[in-house]
Amino acid sequence: MFYLFFVFLILFMIFFCYMNFILMDYFIWWSIFVISTFLFVIYFKAFISIFPIISYYLIQELCGYFFLILSNFNIQFFLLLMKAGVAPFHFWIFSVTSRLVSWLLMWFFWFTKNTYFPVIFNFWWFSIFLMIILGLGIWYLNNLINRDFNNMMIIFSTESFNWLLLFSMFSFGSVYLFFIFYYFFMFFLIPFFSYFYKCMSWELILLFFNIPVGLTFFLKIMVLFFIFNFSGSKYLLIYFLSYYLLLVLVNDLFLGVLIFFINLSIMIFFFFFSLLYFCYFF
Repeated sequence: MFYLFFVFLILFMIFFCYMNFILMDYFIWWSIFVISTFLFVIYFKAFISIFPIISYYLIQELCGYFFLILSNFNIQFFLLLMKAGVAPFHFWIFSVTSRLVSWLLMWFFWFTKNTYFPVIFNFWWFSIFLMIILGLGIWYLNNLINRDFNNMMIIFSTESFNWLLLFSMFSFGSVYLFFIFYYFFMFFLIPFFSYFYKCMSWELILLFFNIPVGLTFFLKIMVLFFIFNFSGSKYLLIYFLSYYLLLVLVNDLFLGVLIFFINLSIMIFFFFFSLLYFCYFF
């Protein structure tokens, strides 16, 4: 029963993301936000206490209500960032995730941002770049004073989403390819690597902690490539996708480690090549 409900929930979220992407209607966006909130409440009420669920429900519904009735573009944009938990508007997440443990914490990071990502695209303006940079600065300051494990997972996940939004400013097609692949990858990674909420694996922890040659590591490299207009950015994206698909399909530990070090050496080459390119032209 658990597996069927999990697959049903994933299919619903994919459908909601697609609807938010193709439609430009505030009422439909708000309706999808409400349905997503109720799905979260229904699913998580069996695993955590009522207080984090109430906190999440109040934040989502209040921001969603003002998002619908207000007509100011800037206020709607900030409310949308608040609902998605984008830095520097991510502080409410700590009260919700304080009772989440194991893979539920990971799945919360993945679940809460999916429906908001396509809508944020429709609110693009130049000030969002400054807001993302400000959010990253606050994230780094918050990371220096934080020592709690769950809170560190929260701020690392928030930083990853900020980098994804920054990436979307430079390449519309590539960021959606990255987002779809991330959705597919996490669909298999979270349940199977965490053994269905029994424990939290080191692979999953290191992935969210942005280790080198990880998802967010590649995301940052691609953002820098697009900023400096490097011609190899599309090839790097294809290389990244093929690398992770191979890691998902391959179960042999030795081969996985071998692929890791081969890709690490290639990334070191990319780094020095980019450094030489930057020094030569700038």
